[in-house]
Amino acid sequence: MVNDMHSALEHGSGHLESIAYLGLGANLGDPVQQLIDAKNYLSKLPNCKILNASAYYLTSPVGYQSQPDFVNCVVALETTLSAEVLLQKTQKIENLLGRTRVLGNQNAPRLIDIDILLFGDVQLNTADLSIPHPRIAERLFVLLPLSELLHNQAHRLLGSVSSLLSDNQFEGQSVFRLVM
Repeated sequence: MVNDMHSALEHGSGHLESIAYLGLGANLGDPVQQLIDAKNYLSKLPNCKILNASAYYLTSPVGYQSQPDFVNCVVALETTLSAEVLLQKTQKIENLLGRTRVLGNQNAPRLIDIDILLFGDVQLNTADLSIPHPRIAERLFVLLPLSELLHNQAHRLLGSVSSLLSDNQFEGQSVFRLVM
């Protein structure tokens, strides 16, 4: 699957290096393997380098409850791609891994989901992409793995992840760190 990476993903480069934080999640097939495959594809992207990845977390679904639990993690990716080009690349990876989008249900079960959570200090709100991710502060399954990578550093746009974790209520969200 990873062998066709270079032919499947074309180059697209900006100029300045940025660190993007990507949320990965899956709840169909073999979710852990799906995340491993997604990280392998991300590591092969031109003009990108994985700096770090969080542990895997088993998480209850948010929104549409009648579905299997998810496995989630967060990846720190150094890139010279623009946020828009990175979105195109991550969507191509989702497609290569079998992702199909269910119109009208953004919380449907999925083989893989890759969200751009943060992208340097970029603040963006277009029809296709919002950075920081608009629901980042409401999702324990994003904040816990993100806190592993940011530690206690405050992000200019997001603030401190530890503050978000202590200030918010995460009713009905269960998150368990997987020991691998």
